[in-house]
Amino acid sequence: MTGSGRAVAKTHRLRVSRHAEATRRRLAVTALLASSLLALRCTAEDRGRAYDRMSWDAEVTRVGADFRRTYRMGLTEFRELVDVLRPSLTHVEVQAVRRHGRGEPGERSVCPETQVAVALRFFAGGSYLDLTKIYMLQKTTFYDTVRRVVGAVHAHMKLAGDFESEQGRSALAASFRRALPSNSLADRVIGALDGIAIRLAGPPASSTVKTAEFHRRKFFFALNVQALCDGDTRFIYVATGAPGSMHDSAA
Repeated sequence: MTGSGRAVAKTHRLRVSRHAEATRRRLAVTALLASSLLALRCTAEDRGRAYDRMSWDAEVTRVGADFRRTYRMGLTEFRELVDVLRPSLTHVEVQAVRRHGRGEPGERSVCPETQVAVALRFFAGGSYLDLTKIYMLQKTTFYDTVRRVVGAVHAHMKLAGDFESEQGRSALAASFRRALPSNSLADRVIGALDGIAIRLAGPPASSTVKTAEFHRRKFFFALNVQALCDGDTRFIYVATGAPGSMHDSAA
């Protein structure tokens, strides 16, 4: 092959190589754009599904006669509790409309009734894995809801009764006389005491110099929580600071 022939062949190879490279780049850009569009579409669909909230009225109908067993209280008491906590729970509805234009507040936001229901089921031992599916919530929304309800309880509720004053102790004793009319010792009682071990993953080193203090004889970390209630089964005192290894008589 002459020198001019080799030059022509080399030029042809360069052109083919450049064309192939340009084709690969176009395919890569096309694939990237397709992937991005698909991701945006999926994100929009997921976001829409995330706001397909459970209807509380439908939940009440579904639970029916088992409402007390499900939520540890009757429907009337549940509604009274929600009304007390509502001022700290309704701002979520306003946010849903303002941020996302989701229509009527009760349709797309987590209504106060659902928020309280989620928290009660969680406090009773329910797993987030089950509750997020039952109430149609994202995991982060679930935990935000529980924290919000806890904050509402702190803000709007307080322990019943007064055992510091003579008048308060008399009122507490009267509640036990009503609850136990046939018990001659009832008027000498101002509180019924019980305790429970609240299980912990383990205390942080910054909160104690002896982590073993929180280790119970049943081989897990815990807090020893003691509580008093009156004759109407209302809590009047709660102590949560005792480590798990402390005996009930000392906690």
